[in-house]
Amino acid sequence: MLSSPSSDKNKFPILEVLKTFIEPDKHPKTKIKSILELASGSGVHVSFFAQHFPNVHFQPSEIEPKNMESIKAYIDNYELTSTVRDPIVIDLSCPEKCDVIKEIDMVYASNFTHISPVKCTYGAFDIASRMLKPESWFLIYGPFSIDGEISPESNLNFDKHLRNQNSEWGYRDTSQLKEIAENNGFSFDQRIAMPSNNWILAFRKI
Repeated sequence: MLSSPSSDKNKFPILEVLKTFIEPDKHPKTKIKSILELASGSGVHVSFFAQHFPNVHFQPSEIEPKNMESIKAYIDNYELTSTVRDPIVIDLSCPEKCDVIKEIDMVYASNFTHISPVKCTYGAFDIASRMLKPESWFLIYGPFSIDGEISPESNLNFDKHLRNQNSEWGYRDTSQLKEIAENNGFSFDQRIAMPSNNWILAFRKI
């Protein structure tokens, strides 16, 4: 299993936010039985969340073979085969190659917008739009530029570092994400502050 210190750290506060969307008394109109996780990475998140939502089925996805193997290892290690499906290949840069999965009630993605080309962000919204029914949620966790501003200075420095590594990387601005969302049939619902200057952006399918 691949380790991910950042995922191990942020999985706890993300879980608390997920509870507010998944627990039926919070959103009675959108009962969530199945969640698609885009860009699942090592599998830390999906295996952790699945242990806390035993009545929800999770579908992890990845493009990197080493991550696919790690996800499977986490599923086996925590004996989650009854609630977590085997990871499937989804290339966010080629959303047209992604088949629609029936009965997906929520799409979740973490820490991918700033370390991938912007076409992957477009692809994620395209896929989420085709998977979800009206009133369903697409949640994205990570660091973002807020209406053209990046703060604090540590985030600004990290954004510059990312862009120096790869000109296609960098913090995505919330205004751009809202526009992409609207073009894919979503409305921006809320921005939730998270530890370490991160956010969860919640988009609702119209």
